Amino acid sequence: MQGMEPFAHLHGRSTLLGLAGLIIVLALSGCASSEPPPFPEHPPTEIDSFGNFMPPVGHAHWLACPEGYCLAPNELTPLYAVGAQRLRDAVHAALAADPRIRIVSRANEGLRIVWIERGPHGGVATVTVDVIDADDGESGLAFYSESDGYDPTDDRARISRWLRAFQQRLVTR
Repeated sequence: MQGMEPFAHLHGRSTLLGLAGLIIVLALSGCASSEPPPFPEHPPTEIDSFGNFMPPVGHAHWLACPEGYCLAPNELTPLYAVGAQRLRDAVHAALAADPRIRIVSRANEGLRIVWIERGPHGGVATVTVDVIDADDGESGLAFYSESDGYDPTDDRARISRWLRAFQQRLVTR
């Protein structure tokens, strides 16, 4: 190649550096997605009952539940025309399919699940969900998401995303 002789000595080095950089990026991106999320900076908030729960002040959070189930929800969630066991199974299936979460605890025959989740911006959140056995064969979901930041935007988006995922599991079943 004419005119490229002065740069010929750089060709081999730049190719090696580019290849090494690509390998490092691929290795780091693979590690980030395969590792379970770390525990958050603060311990998860204990919730005895969503019915009398008031979120603590001091970090971002979002509380969502069916009407009349929580004292002061940020958002209302729907009731579904399915039994609690079927909704519980949909929740468990959706959670099992997501590598970004780590289940911390299950209680009440799997109707309460607490998990830790890596957020879209690298932060970590703790999410608690209760599957509610409502009247007349209906069921619902109560969520509480809290994260280490001060902006509840990610917590709200997280709950919306999980509601869609759980609803999709109900529809495809």
